[in-house]
Amino acid sequence: ISRKTSHAVLLILLAGDVATNPGPSFHPPTKNLGQGLNVLYLNARSLKAFVPSDQDLSKVCKITLLQHLVYSATYDVVCICETWLNESVLSSELLPGYSIFRRDRVGKVELAIENSKTALLYTFYRPPDSGPDVFQYLNLSLQNTSESTCIVLIGDFNLPAINWSLDQPTPATNGGQLDESFCDLVGDNFFQQFIKGTTHTGGNMLDLLLCNCPEIVKNISTFSPEQLNFLMDHHIIEFQIQQTFCRAKPVSRNIFAFNRGNLDDLRSNLIQEPFQAVFTNNINECWIQWKSRFFNAVHKFIPTKTVKDTYSAPWIDGEVIGQDLDRNSQTDVLYLDFAKAFDSVDHTILLAKLRCYGVTGSALDWFVNDLMESILGPLLFVVFINDLPDIVEARTSTALYADDTKLHKTITCNRDCASLQHSLSKLNLWTMENNLRFNVSKCKVLTITRKKNPIIHDYTLGSQNLTRVDSKKYLGITTTSKLSWDIHANTIVAKANKILGVLRRTCTKLMDMNARRTLYLSLVKSQLCYATEVWSPVNSVQISRRVEKVQRRATRWITMTKRGELSYRERLLALDLLPLTYDREVRDLVYFFKSLFSYIDVNIDNYVSFVSDGRTRVSHMSRYVLQNDSRNKLSFSTIEKCLESLEIIPKSPETVTS
Repeated sequence: ISRKTSHAVLLILLAGDVATNPGPSFHPPTKNLGQGLNVLYLNARSLKAFVPSDQDLSKVCKITLLQHLVYSATYDVVCICETWLNESVLSSELLPGYSIFRRDRVGKVELAIENSKTALLYTFYRPPDSGPDVFQYLNLSLQNTSESTCIVLIGDFNLPAINWSLDQPTPATNGGQLDESFCDLVGDNFFQQFIKGTTHTGGNMLDLLLCNCPEIVKNISTFSPEQLNFLMDHHIIEFQIQQTFCRAKPVSRNIFAFNRGNLDDLRSNLIQEPFQAVFTNNINECWIQWKSRFFNAVHKFIPTKTVKDTYSAPWIDGEVIGQDLDRNSQTDVLYLDFAKAFDSVDHTILLAKLRCYGVTGSALDWFVNDLMESILGPLLFVVFINDLPDIVEARTSTALYADDTKLHKTITCNRDCASLQHSLSKLNLWTMENNLRFNVSKCKVLTITRKKNPIIHDYTLGSQNLTRVDSKKYLGITTTSKLSWDIHANTIVAKANKILGVLRRTCTKLMDMNARRTLYLSLVKSQLCYATEVWSPVNSVQISRRVEKVQRRATRWITMTKRGELSYRERLLALDLLPLTYDREVRDLVYFFKSLFSYIDVNIDNYVSFVSDGRTRVSHMSRYVLQNDSRNKLSFSTIEKCLESLEIIPKSPETVTS
C-alpha cells in the first residue's frame, strides 16, 4: 500500500465513520417446542468457490450464500457435504452462532431430543471412485451403537444404479459388490429411505435420507438450487426430526384374578344350576344368553382387578399360465373385486339358492333371521356366488376366493380376447341379476407373456375400461407379466426387515433367547415363508440371498451377538433353525406328498410319471420323473425341486449308512 493510500485509510478510521466488517447478523432461531428439529442438507460442491451474483455481474462466495440461506429460516441443524474446506477457513467464519462439527467424509452428531431418546445424525459422502470398504467402515460404526438408538443418515452416496422404483423404502440391485455392500448396510441397520424423485440436476438419485425409526422423520421437502438461490448441481433437502411423540394413554381394564378365585365352587355352580334361556332360531341370541349365564357365574366366584396396559408392543393397537408362458403364448388375467360384498348380499336370493341346494324346512327357517350378521356370513357368501363359474365360457378358467374373482384365458388371436370379454359381460349381467356390483376401480387386467408384441385388448366392465397393470397382488402373492418374483421377494423382504427392525428397537430389555426366537418365528419368518411353494427362488441366487440375509440379521439379534462373533451355522445350531433354503425344500416336499396322496386338488399325473426298476439309466431305484417336455416351466417348479430332493432320500431305512 502506498503512503498516500495508507494515509487516507488512517484518516477515515480516525473519523469514526466506518468499522470493521462485523459479519452477518445472527438471530438465534426461535425454538418451537413440540414441532421438532428443522434440518437443512445440501451438497455444497466447494464453499470456497465464487459464483455469479443475481444482482450484478460481480461474483459472491458460496459461504455468503450459505449464510443468507441459513439465517433466512429457522434451521436447528445444518448438514453439508463436499465443503472442500481446509485449515485456512476457520469454523467461526462459516455460521456464527452455530456449533460447527467438521469431519472428513463422515460426520456424526448426537442429538438429545426432548421427551424422547437420543438420536444420532450422520452426514456421509462417498467419493465416486471409492470401493465397498467405505460402506463396511460406516456399517461398523453404526453397529457399535445401542440397539434402541435412533439413527438418521443423510448424504451423497453416489449410487445411481440402486433401484428405488419398486415403491419400497429398501433398495434393490442387480448385482455388483459395491451395490450389495450398500444394500447390506441398509438391511443390517433396518433403514428406510424417505426421499422420492431425483436429487441431482442430471436426473439421478444420489442423495439419500435413511432412518431406522421412520416415525421421527417428518415433512421432507426437496428444492432445486435456483429456488433457494444456492448454485450447485444437487438439490437442497429440508426435513424435520420430531421431538415429541403422542404416545397412547394407558388403557385401564378389568380382568379376572383367577389365582384368587374359587374354581371348585364355580365348576359346581355351572354343573348344578339349570340353564334357563329362551331358545330361538337365532344362533346369535342363543350365544348371548349362554355367555351372560356363564359370566354371571364367573363374577360370583372369581374376583376382578384393574390393570393398565402401560406398554403395548407396536404390532398390537398357476399352472396353465406357466405352461402358456413357456410355449411363448399369452395369457390375459382379469382380477375382479366385488364392492362391499358381505354387506350387499340379497337375502331373498340367498334363501332361494339355499332351497336349490336342498336346505329346506326348519334348517331353512334357521337362516331367515340375521343371515349375514352371523359368524356364517363368509360361508353364506361363498354359497351365494357358487353358481358364478357356471355362466363363464368353457375355455375360460375361473378362480374364486371370498369376494375376489379371477378370470384367465390363453390368448392366441383377437377372437380369444372377444371370448374373454364375452365372459366378463356375462359376469356383469350375473351381478345385476343378483343385486351385486363390481368395484371397477379395483378390477385390473394383467397380460402374462414373453412376446415382444402381445395382443392388447381393452376389456370393459359395463361402460368402463379396466385398468391394465404390469403386476398384481392376489392372495398375498405379487404376480408380474413375466412371472418374475423379484417384486414379490423385494416386498416381503422389506416387510420382514421392517418388522425385525421394530423388534430390535422395542425389545432391547428382552434377554430371553427363546422369547426372541418365538417373536422371530411368528412375526418375521412367517412373512418370508408364506406360499414359498409358488415363488421359491430356486432359479435366482440373488433373491435367495436377499431372503436369507433377513434370517442372518435375525439370528444375530436373537443371540445378541455382533457381526463376526458367531458364524451363521453356529447361530442356527444354537437356535435349532434351518437355513431358509432348506426350510423351503421341506415345504416343497410336504406339498409334493399332499399332491401325491390327493390331500390337495392337484393332479400329479399331469407332471410326473412313475418309472420302475431298469427303465431309467439314472438310478437303480424306482423314481418319479418329469414328463417329456424338460424345458417347460417345471424346470424350476415345486414338482421338479421335489424330484431332485427325492433323488438323495434313501428308499428305505436299511440303505442309510452309519
